[in-house]
Amino acid sequence: MPKSDGFSSAKRKPQSSKSALTLVKSSGRPKNPARARLSVSLENAIAKKVREFASNERTSDSAVVEVALLEFFNSGSPAILHAVLERLGIATQRRNP
Repeated sequence: MPKSDGFSSAKRKPQSSKSALTLVKSSGRPKNPARARLSVSLENAIAKKVREFASNERTSDSAVVEVALLEFFNSGSPAILHAVLERLGIATQRRNP
């Protein structure tokens, strides 16, 4: 990223305060939903993929994980999701309530 000396160039176009893209939320969720902090542990290879993807998309790691989880939970019934966890050997790693 180029360093700025604090002076603006006369040739520079003024930046609009409006975003060039308008995001449309298809999930019908509220614009500013309440947030909860959640700490998760990931295998190094998965964490690396999340970070690289987030960097390439210019977003946060949290946003990538949130979207992936939303898609996961919206993709099927609890029985199907449990079967995926079983197939991946993850179901037995859950903690007891």
